[in-house]
Amino acid sequence: MKKVLFAAIAMMFVAFESFAQTEQGTFSVQPTAGLTIAKTNGSGAKAKAGFIGGAEFAYQVSNVVGISAGAMFSMEGAKTDHDGKWKANYLNIPILANVYVWDALAVKAGIQPGFNLSSKMDGVDFKDATKSTNFSIPVGVSYEFGQFVVDARYNIGVSELSDLGDAKGRVFQVTVGYRIPLNR
Repeated sequence: MKKVLFAAIAMMFVAFESFAQTEQGTFSVQPTAGLTIAKTNGSGAKAKAGFIGGAEFAYQVSNVVGISAGAMFSMEGAKTDHDGKWKANYLNIPILANVYVWDALAVKAGIQPGFNLSSKMDGVDFKDATKSTNFSIPVGVSYEFGQFVVDARYNIGVSELSDLGDAKGRVFQVTVGYRIPLNR
């Protein structure tokens, strides 16, 4: 898993470096903040709200296609049957293809490795029982209002979150960002 993650990040930087040397397209950075609604697919798990924030770098390949990659702090976890809470914080690295289906409306999909920063169950440290990496597939839509971007994504967890069971994360996120063009 670590080799796949390293290869994905390396490919992202190589792609961005090669795009930066061409005259076509535009680069931008987008600080972003918003809300997560997270849960697991385990029985009895309930949704838990949290914060998401970070930045994404984007390259507009053409009027129809763009790519983006970012670093996002995400508060995830779930509520349990006994009114307890599992609180997990992740550093997620979304790598997405963006397809503009209509003017400023884009659909997006990609891959997202995540790194566990902390994990607590009802206030007790739970990090040793939580896997250090998480892998998910984000799908979503975004709409641009000038330089402001409203983005909605659903991250489908494909890796197990802990050694204690087969629970996988499910996270819905809504963010607002501000796109800043980068000059060459």
